[in-house]
Amino acid sequence: MSVNQGFNQRFDVVSGVFTLPEVMTLESVSGVLQQKGALSLVVKSVDFAHVKQADSSVFAMLLVWSENIDGRINVLNLPADMQSLVSLYNLDSVLALS
Repeated sequence: MSVNQGFNQRFDVVSGVFTLPEVMTLESVSGVLQQKGALSLVVKSVDFAHVKQADSSVFAMLLVWSENIDGRINVLNLPADMQSLVSLYNLDSVLALS
């Protein structure tokens, strides 16, 4: 399933959890953010459980969504190789790792 096909199925409006697909690269992040309403989603948590390939562009998407909430976005199941990027990019004030 592509990001575009599953956009509505990936975001749970009640819980505010957005479940990311297997691939989150510049191309797929751009695809998500270009969808109607994507920039204004009230995302409280992002689940990386299914992510197998990602680059730092996914953090740009999280920064966009962080503007829509009070507090930090809860990040679930962030791959170990991406955890160091949170500190490197000084995103600790925006993202809460769980």
